[in-house]
Amino acid sequence: FPMADLSGDLGSFGLERVLELLAETGQAGELWVRSERTDGRILLKDGRVAYATTASGSDTVEELDALLERYQSDVLPSDLTTLEEVLEEQLVEVAHLLTRLESGSFEFVSSTGPSPDDVHTIPVADLLEKVEVRAEEWMEIRRVIPANDDPYRLVPQLSSADVTLSRAQWAMLAATGAGASVAEVAASLNLYEFHTAGAFAGFVGDGLLEPAGLRVADETEESVEQAMPYLQPTEDAVTFSTEDLSSEEINEVIRNMGRGIFPG
Repeated sequence: FPMADLSGDLGSFGLERVLELLAETGQAGELWVRSERTDGRILLKDGRVAYATTASGSDTVEELDALLERYQSDVLPSDLTTLEEVLEEQLVEVAHLLTRLESGSFEFVSSTGPSPDDVHTIPVADLLEKVEVRAEEWMEIRRVIPANDDPYRLVPQLSSADVTLSRAQWAMLAATGAGASVAEVAASLNLYEFHTAGAFAGFVGDGLLEPAGLRVADETEESVEQAMPYLQPTEDAVTFSTEDLSSEEINEVIRNMGRGIFPG
């Protein structure tokens, strides 16, 4: 049926079904998604997805040019070098984020769309299939990196003698420094959190990064142990006679007891 307007609640009508419906009817226009977590828009042409973003704005052509420049910067470890590959990666990332929203609203407005006629498009079914693959990849990453906001830092010592890093890997490690999260590094290097989290998982597995909180706790425990030494009680009481010691020796015993050193 001709669809000029479509709106609803994401909690009762999932975004995947909305996209499938728009594809079935060959719609062209913009699908807006709004939630407390994030907002996004998906551009469709003839029932196929042409563009998707969570950025505010409407200059699609300019954003596409920025995407290509982003992936040609050699910062991201990827084989994405063409505009089509870059665009599909953008679509998968945004669609994965938006389809995981459990609450919010959507609104579709029919239009010819602002993108040029020769822009690369992808069928909705293919996009949703790639989104499911991305969700499985995220599950594997989460086994190592539980959350994108958890801080990580370089390990003080390497477990292996030799480490070889690419330019992109070095940029991520350098951005991590004394402590940074996946979200912070991704923002500082203008990367997707998916690629950054995947790299972090690899760094942790290779013994290059560690959770920032763990070693701090270990160091705190060690410092407490050094400041307050644990004294194992003896089975028998220790006795000595002051008559056997000079005044200087007694003072030394008292000083040692203050340091946690007791006479044997």
